[in-house]
Amino acid sequence: MSEKKSPVIERLINWLVNSRLVRSLDSFAEWIRKFFKVANLVRFSFWISVLGSASLFASNQSADILRVIAEDTEHPFKSWLVFMLSGLTLSLMSWYWARALIYRFAPDALHAPGGKPEGIAARWLPRVCGMIPFIGIGIALRQAVQGLEPQELTRVWLMHLFWLNLLEGVVVAVGLFFRRKVAKILRAHLSLWPEQVKREGTNKLTDLPRITWRILVFTVVLAVILFVVFTTSAGEIEFASWLGTASLVLITVAAWIAFGSFFVVYFGKLVRLPILTPLLILALLFSYFDLNDNHKIRSFDQPIQTTPQDFDDAFTKWLATRNDKDDYKERPYPVFIITAEGGGITAGYFAAMVLTAIQDRAPAFAQHVFAISGVSGGSIGSAVYAGLVKRCTNNLSSTQLPGPGQSITVTPGPLQESADAVLGDDYLSPLLSAFLYPDLVQRFLPFPIDR
Repeated sequence: MSEKKSPVIERLINWLVNSRLVRSLDSFAEWIRKFFKVANLVRFSFWISVLGSASLFASNQSADILRVIAEDTEHPFKSWLVFMLSGLTLSLMSWYWARALIYRFAPDALHAPGGKPEGIAARWLPRVCGMIPFIGIGIALRQAVQGLEPQELTRVWLMHLFWLNLLEGVVVAVGLFFRRKVAKILRAHLSLWPEQVKREGTNKLTDLPRITWRILVFTVVLAVILFVVFTTSAGEIEFASWLGTASLVLITVAAWIAFGSFFVVYFGKLVRLPILTPLLILALLFSYFDLNDNHKIRSFDQPIQTTPQDFDDAFTKWLATRNDKDDYKERPYPVFIITAEGGGITAGYFAAMVLTAIQDRAPAFAQHVFAISGVSGGSIGSAVYAGLVKRCTNNLSSTQLPGPGQSITVTPGPLQESADAVLGDDYLSPLLSAFLYPDLVQRFLPFPIDR
């Protein structure tokens, strides 16, 4: 019976294989295969650009990083210029390396007809890589203005940055789109203009046009130089702070693209072995077996024995030592318990500025503060306030406070200016540069390097 059914089943299979739907699916699969064969060459530029750009709008703290640029009144032109140049550097680095790898490993795809998948990938994917940073920065800037009032100066400057980024992106997009036509005209009139990429015989990097492979080598060397700079104290603290957090992220991602495209994609294609996956596996193994931990915390050998005070006893002793308590015999004695929420350096700065502003305007304020509870950044701001109050002020009696009818200044006082000097500096960029450079490389080493 099965022998009688076999011709029917065979005809059914043949019909399915030769049907229009199956042929269409087969053609589509072949189209995808050819497209991704070229797309695989630019994967590093694409994904690193996406991740780097997304880091600017991935959290609420990312919005604060961009607001710092808009609020920089000391060096506004420098901050804006460095930020815009950093975005442009990432864009060109992403596009150039994607283009160069296609030149090296798939030059024929650049000459494929417009409708062919390899031609579409070769022409458009490098341009997409070049546009990703501007798209990410635009999204981040739009997100940073959320929650700000229309008349706030920070929002106004952020929108200026948004339109400048959009203008820069449009200029770059037009340049990339018409680049081949412009290059063809310039090549016909200028002898110094680089020759066209060969369709055959590009067996090594130096087979590319001289200016192309020299620029590629220069970008790799520059990435190595940045790594060396950020492993030094001066680089981590001074240069990273000069760049600013947002610009540091963009410059670092650009360096990763140059270094990673050369060693992960280019070198991996030459040796025909995967490079990134084994490195990630090794990094996980080194961390799992704790072979490269260089973040050990120094400990104090002698144990510190402290016990929490009883609240009632502590408050009674505190109240008994108040120098101005006699001024409040006929009225309740003012007591303040302060809480400062977390939120990074922004919360710390806000807590310190508010408390010192009150202290500058009411010199006896600290005399009435019984306790301060702070979390994360709020605890830093509270500690700065406590330190400044202890060192810089003398608590006075209530008779020396501004009385009814007396004006209270709205300009920053000495304590508020001191708090701004302490917390107004950039403490995030140095930490971030250490994380993105020496600490990141440490993850791939099987032994710790003392910091």
